[in-house]
This record gives sequence, structure tokens and C-alpha cells, in this order.
Amino acid sequence: SFRLAGHRLEPRAPAVEMVQVAGQVGGIQAQVMSAAEMALGVRVDGITRADVARALWVDRTLVKTWAVRGTLHLLPSADLPVFMAACRSRSDSWWRAWERHFGLSRPEVERLVDAIGEALNGRTLTRRDLIEAAVSRLGGSDRVRAEMESGWGTLLKPAARAGVLCFGPSRGQEVTFVRADQWVRGWRDLEEVEAAVELLRRYLRANAPANREDFGRWLGMTPVVRRAWSELLPELQAVEGGFALPDYEPLPLPASCLRLLPYFDVYLLSHAKRTHLVAGELLHRVSRTAGWIAPVILSGRVVAGTWELRGGAVVVDEFRPLTLRERRELAREVVRLGRFLGASVMLG
Repeated sequence: SFRLAGHRLEPRAPAVEMVQVAGQVGGIQAQVMSAAEMALGVRVDGITRADVARALWVDRTLVKTWAVRGTLHLLPSADLPVFMAACRSRSDSWWRAWERHFGLSRPEVERLVDAIGEALNGRTLTRRDLIEAAVSRLGGSDRVRAEMESGWGTLLKPAARAGVLCFGPSRGQEVTFVRADQWVRGWRDLEEVEAAVELLRRYLRANAPANREDFGRWLGMTPVVRRAWSELLPELQAVEGGFALPDYEPLPLPASCLRLLPYFDVYLLSHAKRTHLVAGELLHRVSRTAGWIAPVILSGRVVAGTWELRGGAVVVDEFRPLTLRERRELAREVVRLGRFLGASVMLG
């Protein structure tokens, strides 16, 4: 119940807190943009997809970039410096593995980050234009060009962590990039461990009880995980096999709470293991190949099945027969999803 409240699943947040919710849960994973929109929609009452787009591209109160675990997220713009500083550090062994795999040394990557920052200074560029501008500053490296053209954005992530790159508004089907420290108002540089401690506090406010492995898996196993945990540990209390902040108090389980969580929902990505939510023999139906996390029906404390949207119909795959009350709640959630999407959605 503490985690349901921390993730704004029960009770949900009012519309005015949409941006705050994105930060409270530690960012909204955005590899699939429609899923990121729905992750906010399931937590916040009275919003639509248009509200998410407006926050991203008009108000600039949300920002899209690579964040924890090196994956795309929507974050509150005001929190971006904290997330980037906490995600920035890399070990010497990580850099050696990077060089073996990509053939780029750390100094070469740093020069690339500088070139990206120069190319984006005061400009909004498509991926193709950014690649050409940055590569030309490095003398026309075909190897760098090939890696930058990769859809994974591997060589763009260091620039994101350095605060010189984030996503701008798309031009048709083409994504664009801008300088994060210019796009986000009030940018500030933070020390890495300080930022990681702040994220650890936020993480525990939403996900306690948890341990260092949980936090490390959520943030990404960077060198600051151990240091941040050690620094905050004297303040923490041991709770139910994990740790929590001093003001942690367990909450009574709500009488009922059924939610349709989309692909890659942060609620399923916040701990090293998911067996507290999904029985081991069912885990493969949620944690799928290539790192895909399925959309799930969350009922109270456990996952009761998966779902997907097919041509305007929500099609469910139950892990066990849903009760009559759960079916009524599911029908309400489907109607609510349709309102958020601005489309007719029915239960298939």
C-alpha cells in the first residue's frame, strides 16, 4: 500500500500534479511513447495525451531524454540536472569495456560530447543533421557516424548525461534534439554523489522497503550507488527485509485497486526481483524477451494478468479468473483509458 501510494496508483493524483508525479515515481520510461503517456494517465485524473504533449513541447515542464538504466524517460524539467548528475558516473572497467566494444576511448567520447554541444548551441537539429554537424567537427569519422545512426542512441547518451542534449519537438516523423542546459530553465550543475543521495531519498519515498541491490538495479549499476547508499544508511530504518526513510509508515491495503499498467511501467521496474508481484511460473509472461515488460492488470498487491490494445479493444490474458468486482473495476478502467486517449475503447 505504501508503494501504491508512492507511485500515485492509489489514490491517483489530480491533474495539476501531473509533472510532479513523473518525478515522484523516478521518471516515466519512454521507449514506447504511447506507453509513457498511459503511465501518466493511469496515475493522474483528468488529463489526456494532449496534456502530456503540451508539458513536453510547449510548457517544457517535462523533458524526454536518456536517464536511469540508460533508457528513455520523461522527467520533470526541474529535476533533470539531478537525474543527469546521478547517472553520469562510469567506472574505469566500464570505459574499458566501452572502448573494446565501440573502439572509442574515453577522451574520444568526451570530444564527441563537446562536438554535440557545439552543434546544438542555440539550435534544434534532427538526428541526421546533428550527426553530420558533430561528425564534421571530429574530422568525418565513419565509425562515429555509423554508431550515432543506431536507433539505440548509444553515442548520444553520454551527451545527455553531460547536460548538452535532450529531445526537442519532432518534425513530422523525425526526432529532434536540443541542448538540455538551454532547453531547461534554471539548469544547474550538481555533484554526482549529492545527486545520487537525493535520488535515493526519492526512490525510497516511492519504493520502500528496498535494499541497495534494488536501488542499484533501478538507477543502473554506476559507481555512485554504493557511495550514496553508504551515506544515507545511518538515517534509514530496517523494515520487512529492506530499508526505509525514518518517516516510513505502512498503510492499510485499499479495499480494492485495479489498474491497467502499460508497457515498461515503472511500478514493475523498481526492484531487482518481481516475485512479490508475479509468481515465478508466470514471470515469463510479464518479463519478456529482449527486456520487454508487458502491460499488466495490477489488482491490489499482485499482477492478475496482462493486456494489450488491439484496434480499439482491450484484450486481457488472465493469470487466474478475475472476480466479479475485479471485472467491474476493469470495465471502469477501460472507459477511463478511452477518455485519456480521446478514443472509443471497449473491453474485448
